[in-house]
Amino acid sequence: MLSVPAGVFPAPTPVAIVLPPVGSTPALPAHMSAVGATYDVLPHETQFASFATVSIPFDPNQVPTALAPLLLRASDGPNAEWQPVTAAQAISGARMQAPLRSAGAFVVVVPSIPPTQGD
Repeated sequence: MLSVPAGVFPAPTPVAIVLPPVGSTPALPAHMSAVGATYDVLPHETQFASFATVSIPFDPNQVPTALAPLLLRASDGPNAEWQPVTAAQAISGARMQAPLRSAGAFVVVVPSIPPTQGD
């Protein structure tokens, strides 16, 4: 879900949130695990005149106790990589919410827990 206040776009702009095609987003960092699907807020590279709020669903049952989920955004371009969304993030039920100034691909992750010896 994307909450877009009036005046975010200088002209009428169609916006969509879709599941991206397989392989169209960069691989997650080795130390992160997704706890939900990746979502594309389109069109990519769209800059907002003010903040819009994205709300990305995730599975809270996949979040280990004592770990906090984190929202990542994929940078655009040929060397795209995942970066933490640095704006304040909030959890509302099974959704991660954050204010944004641009569209792109988003996913909720948690740090991977390495197996303990003997597992």
